[in-house]
Amino acid sequence: MQNNDIQISCLGGAGEIGMNLYVYETARNAVVVDCGVMFPNASMPGVDCLYPRMDYLKQIKKKIDGIVFTHGHEDHIGGVDMLVDILRVPIYTGAFTARLVEHKLSYGQTKAEIKVVDGQRSHEIGGFKIDFVRLPHSIPDTYGLRLTSGDFSALHMSDLRADNFNKLAASLKTDNLTCLLLDSTNANSSNKINISEEEVYENLVKLFKQAKGRIFFTTFASNVTRVSSVARAAKRVGRKIVIVGAAMERTTLIAKEMGLIDLPDDMLLTANTAFHEPADDLVYMAGGCQGEFASALHSIAFDERRVIKMSDDDTLIFSSRAIPGNEMNISAVINAAMRLGADVVQASDEFVHTSGHITPKDAEMLIKALKPKYFIPIHGEYMHIKKNIDVAVKSGVRADNCLLMESGEKLIFRDSSFMNKREVPSGRLYADHRGNYLFDDDGLNVRRQLARDGLVLLGLDGKGVRVRTYGFTMSNAQSTQLKGMLKDIHTGVKGGRDLIIRTVRRYFRKYQDRRPVVEIL
Repeated sequence: MQNNDIQISCLGGAGEIGMNLYVYETARNAVVVDCGVMFPNASMPGVDCLYPRMDYLKQIKKKIDGIVFTHGHEDHIGGVDMLVDILRVPIYTGAFTARLVEHKLSYGQTKAEIKVVDGQRSHEIGGFKIDFVRLPHSIPDTYGLRLTSGDFSALHMSDLRADNFNKLAASLKTDNLTCLLLDSTNANSSNKINISEEEVYENLVKLFKQAKGRIFFTTFASNVTRVSSVARAAKRVGRKIVIVGAAMERTTLIAKEMGLIDLPDDMLLTANTAFHEPADDLVYMAGGCQGEFASALHSIAFDERRVIKMSDDDTLIFSSRAIPGNEMNISAVINAAMRLGADVVQASDEFVHTSGHITPKDAEMLIKALKPKYFIPIHGEYMHIKKNIDVAVKSGVRADNCLLMESGEKLIFRDSSFMNKREVPSGRLYADHRGNYLFDDDGLNVRRQLARDGLVLLGLDGKGVRVRTYGFTMSNAQSTQLKGMLKDIHTGVKGGRDLIIRTVRRYFRKYQDRRPVVEIL
């Protein structure tokens, strides 16, 4: 790497939703931008969340001077516990994000130095001069990053919306911008504009007035702007609020303490106290808008709570959109709530949600205003980042200056010119919070194999081989057939145990098209 080289590496967050993790490097220094988690889908049994692999960070550990968090959503700060175990360097972020990070780190033993930025001055981090530029989003203290080193300059904008376009463009204006890294989440959306949060609030007031019984409201726990709208609407119609779910309670109370939400103490009830209140006086604010199995909303909809009950005349409002892959989980919660008698309102029915991400039309205007030499789409699945390149080309960026970077790739610049693209170590780690297990793709494949094909345990004694199955049942004829294949194998000879396992696997593959996990006790 030459002295005037700049490298941008993506270890997560381009070509997939979540796990945002970027590294900006000079020849001698580096800075990490964000480190999030991703949430599992139905094909990941027993997985609670996914972390980006950090092997590359371990390789360049000595040159990393700091960590920057752009904002406090889980797909940007959720991996901070693992990150600070590897990097004992200062964290730079906004005040609200700092509180969320502190809370997350309070569960472990690792401490971190957290420096709160205010957007009023530049910081020298990792060989770059970094300016923090406030961005409108669905959570307070969201920042874009202007990174400068020599002739190279970049604007890193992972999540934003354009509520006041002229003000936004003026705050971001940079002469001779080398590259723009821009949020791609809404790139293939057909919506021309986002409705404003104030419009969402007015629609919530209308729905709250119409509701006859309890209101169950769900959104992302970290959507502080939306939670504030709910609190305002509840106050206006004279309802009290019950917060349900650890993440929702943590974020809301921190925001309340910092004055970001107007939620007087006399408006807050516990679930036990609310049980004795009239149904039409209550708003239950619950986490679980993606239908997560362990969420507060899931347990309410499936009637698993002792004092929180959903019934006729109640209303469930989904103030979110489905993350791809979660549609079936959300449908299951909706069906369960309707069986209990609740009316369900979604964003497709009423204006109860507005996206925190920039629309293609606003992105086009922003790119035209900033005039970057290179365009790099980030934050989205492959179809999103690919579509965002179309937006950039339409906005005047040359097609060969649009650089598609997926997770596991790095872009190399020399001064202000792009040189080439290379691979960088990356991947996923899967977390099972019951027991704090971390495992890789091989471990996930074993879990999938167990879930699909079951387990066969073999016991060896002087009478032969005993076979016991879990997850499926063999008929007497099948059991007899398998034992017949095993009867002449001598377990005491060298290689006998391995031959038994291979024979059992071959039997199930040939006669049942099944590939169970096979183990000898």
